[in-house]
Amino acid sequence: MPTAVVTGANGGVGLAFAKKLIEEGYTVYACDIKVGDEMQKLKTKYVHQLDVTSPSSMSSFAGEFRSQPLDLLLNVAGIMPTKSADSLATVSLDSLTKTFSVNTFGPLLLTQALIPALLKSSSSKVANVSSRVGSIADNLTGGAYAYRASKAALNAISKSMSVD
Repeated sequence: MPTAVVTGANGGVGLAFAKKLIEEGYTVYACDIKVGDEMQKLKTKYVHQLDVTSPSSMSSFAGEFRSQPLDLLLNVAGIMPTKSADSLATVSLDSLTKTFSVNTFGPLLLTQALIPALLKSSSSKVANVSSRVGSIADNLTGGAYAYRASKAALNAISKSMSVD
């Protein structure tokens, strides 16, 4: 049975991916900073509170895979500041730092922590969920400074991961 880790599994796209992978026969490790009711209802015994901005949280979680291969890592967790807090006039260092920590640094550092488990699988895959908003060429509306930049940076990281 293949094994998958899905971050951001407390709702939205992450929860949908977790449900679909469980239906397809994966052993799913559903992770989020908050473990809510929907996540607890998943048909998996592996539900984890995981903070992708915390090196100790990621390291502790990676310990779950000491002797087990990991076939699929879906880095879905993400945040988007409110429109009013992410404009040219209002974006702050705190907002940029928090957004990059979750959307950009989190996927990179969690992947790094899970490399030993990923290498134990003969066909491991890593997927980072970005956004069309992260496209430089497709930015016709401006705004969303922290979110756009964090997703553009995630795209660059994802490309480097694919080459490595």
